[in-house]
Amino acid sequence: MLFRSINLPVGANCAITINGVKDLAGNATANANVAATVPFYTINLARGGIASSSTGGAGFGSVVEDAIDGNRNGAYGAGSVFHSTTAAESWWQVDLQDTKQIGRVGVYLRTDCCIDRNFEMDVVVFDDADGNSEVWRGTYNGNPFYELTRRSFFVMDFPAPVSGRLVRVHHKNRPNWLQLAEVEVYAPYQGITVDASGVANLTVPKIGRAHV
Repeated sequence: MLFRSINLPVGANCAITINGVKDLAGNATANANVAATVPFYTINLARGGIASSSTGGAGFGSVVEDAIDGNRNGAYGAGSVFHSTTAAESWWQVDLQDTKQIGRVGVYLRTDCCIDRNFEMDVVVFDDADGNSEVWRGTYNGNPFYELTRRSFFVMDFPAPVSGRLVRVHHKNRPNWLQLAEVEVYAPYQGITVDASGVANLTVPKIGRAHV
């Protein structure tokens, strides 16, 4: 059996051709081709974090944990949207409980009402538990609902992984109601290994290795 292990860089396009395979009767089978892009993001670190807000709670029947419950449903009636207690809310944040490598943050918003509340939002990363040591800041200028794609979310991709503990979301210039369906904090892949051998059936899990 031919066995090869290939280390591929993050974001690379890859293709595997499997040939020389015979069935049980000894007949040669057609070549099999697999193409993919090496993924960059893996685990949602926010799911294991502790959520909090600047006012110490949430309003209108929501809880701060609604934004890290793994549910992106933006309809408020579905019970999975964090809603701030006041229109002057400063921030919502998640404490990852330890310093982690971060590669991407996705912010998913309320979809059934009040889309005008989502202009110019900041994502800030701190490397301490108290929010005193800022290490990264990104601003989403505009409002994703008013773009041509009319999206209900925005994503911050970091040019390079950032080490941080707190991830905070707030309005950049003027305080407003915060309505967050989900905030996802992703750890970056450091690399991926693809294993290929001369057999016909190849399955590639979403995370980890390709097994034959």
